[in-house]
Amino acid sequence: MPTQKLEVYGQDMQSSRQSVLLLIPALLLLALGCGTSPAVAEDTPPAVPPVPVQAETLKPRMNGLVVLELFTSQACTFCPKADKMLDDLSQMENVIALACHVDYFSDKNDELAKPFCSQRQALYQSTLRSGPNYTPQMVINGTYDAVGYKLDEVSEEMWEASAQKIAKINVTQTEQENLFDLSFPDIGEQIQKDGYDIWLATTEKPHRAKNKTGQKVVYSNVVGTMTRLDIGQAYKDKKQLRIAANLKDWHKGFVVFAQNPQNGRIVAAGQYLKP
Repeated sequence: MPTQKLEVYGQDMQSSRQSVLLLIPALLLLALGCGTSPAVAEDTPPAVPPVPVQAETLKPRMNGLVVLELFTSQACTFCPKADKMLDDLSQMENVIALACHVDYFSDKNDELAKPFCSQRQALYQSTLRSGPNYTPQMVINGTYDAVGYKLDEVSEEMWEASAQKIAKINVTQTEQENLFDLSFPDIGEQIQKDGYDIWLATTEKPHRAKNKTGQKVVYSNVVGTMTRLDIGQAYKDKKQLRIAANLKDWHKGFVVFAQNPQNGRIVAAGQYLKP
């Protein structure tokens, strides 16, 4: 099966329901195995006291796959809270997390900043109509956004987004170390018919770097590259896509997702984590 060409776009450019929503922050905290979270905004008091419930209570309400994209920066005051919260949420089984560090701050010490993160956030600005770009911004499934360090807002949008039923992309490593097969059993024909973009984002292992105050903190789920895949003739013939993912020692793995370029909605997603 021929390996597909990759178009790299990254390195240098691109009431009952109300009561349920009030409980979601507490449920998320329980699902993550903690009673309180430092990621909760200091200026946002809890609407109701924490309610002791079983973590399983969350599953019927969050039974869909959720892709979280946090637009963040080492030069941002409130971003450490959002970075920590994203890392906590990434521990949930049905959550795929990406931390995309923008480069429009003037801090030359922002070693994680990538031009394509700023460009990607700008595209969301037009589809989400979310106003001027800011950090930390959490985008959920490409169609919802929230202030990235406010757990109550993020959890509400996650609850809404989980009803979208994102299809799963199966990722299988071949006998060759950096070759992978992607299959889209539930949505493959639609992806091709409607001209959806398929993106591959490499993620880096947690590592320490300085934040705005000069303190060294741990950054996780950092996007290293963003690549658009060429489906090509091989997909038409085999109903799957073989890709080359050039993973290095510092990589945690990669995330792959299909996205509607017109409205930004993510319709399918999967990930590979190195053993």
